[in-house]
Amino acid sequence: MSRLSGAGHLRRVDSKCKQPRVTHSSTRRVNVRKQILKACDGGLITSVERRVDGINSHGPAASDPHPVMLGLLLALLPAVCSGASVLTSRDVVNKNTVEFETTLEASDFDNDLHSRFQLHNLGIKVKDDPTMGNYSEGDIALESPKKFAEDNNQLSRNAIRQAYRRWPNAEIPYTLSSQYGAYARSVIANAMKEYHTKTCVKFVARDPARHPDYLYIHPDDGCYSLVGKTGGKQPVSLDSGCIQVGTIVHELMHAVGFFHEQSRQDRDSFVEIVWRNVVNGADDQFEKYNLNVISHLDEPYDFSSIMHYGPYAFSGSGKKTIVPRQGGAERMGQRVAFSNIDVRKINKLYQCNNNNNNNKNNNNNNNQQISTNQITSQQQPQVSKVATNRRIMIFG
Repeated sequence: MSRLSGAGHLRRVDSKCKQPRVTHSSTRRVNVRKQILKACDGGLITSVERRVDGINSHGPAASDPHPVMLGLLLALLPAVCSGASVLTSRDVVNKNTVEFETTLEASDFDNDLHSRFQLHNLGIKVKDDPTMGNYSEGDIALESPKKFAEDNNQLSRNAIRQAYRRWPNAEIPYTLSSQYGAYARSVIANAMKEYHTKTCVKFVARDPARHPDYLYIHPDDGCYSLVGKTGGKQPVSLDSGCIQVGTIVHELMHAVGFFHEQSRQDRDSFVEIVWRNVVNGADDQFEKYNLNVISHLDEPYDFSSIMHYGPYAFSGSGKKTIVPRQGGAERMGQRVAFSNIDVRKINKLYQCNNNNNNNKNNNNNNNQQISTNQITSQQQPQVSKVATNRRIMIFG
């Protein structure tokens, strides 16, 4: 078996699968052997998992191991397998490399690294809700989101009403920072696949000759996005702690054109905002907007939306900032996947239907072919001066 390098590159382990010696008298050993064989179907490992003191890749001694040692061995299972790959934090984000704009490859969409590893196994701290940026549930902020918004001349404010802020033909051009490693590219690709399989929205590699307006996905500081199409090179920040499919789906849904669910005009009928528990400077993250600004798309309030804040969002005291007024809010703040209503809203916003043969996709929710009608700049409605002159930014 090849030795680990201290640096951290995606490597192949070429040695054959090593197994601890197993005696027929030890049920525990037999179970360990079965799990090792299962892991040897092609395991991926992290350098963190392979650096456990006291056990090497050849397994424990012949004597019946202590239960604690068995537990450590099981944590090391992938490391003893043929064809295993070593992943490190540089396979998520490597800010020591020169940054340039690139796009995803077909192999990134086929890669399943995201389903085989957790970020914390790569030594990356993952917050309870990464979309809180520099806030975590119950923690005092390191940086004010209000100041963040002001510094960027942007305003923090469920779906945009202005047609010109939607992406024409439901196609969203994008580029990607070269600082993302194999793991991050896999996760970002699979988040985009959620849109491709459940909605008519498509993320397409940017062609500079055709796409002056596009998303630039890069590891800036925290997780944030603008709402809808703002024009030009439009940033979406996904740093290392944001590289989870659900978190990326959330940020991309902002770029598609959606505000947070609790920004709805009718939200006070469903949740109570406990203002006294909101950390100073974050009040604007809980503002609600009337129907001149956002559209509910004739859909009910959705506690399970991937766009809803959790109960401790922007809390400076560890106490709840959002309290449901009724039942059904068990999944409030989830960052796992679209809710059914999320999918319906996206398809309504982009006028996906069965009568247009352009941009057809398979909608997993209703097993129908869906498409989108082209939305042109000539379809721009009359909007307020505030709406036209201010860029809308969402922190989280």
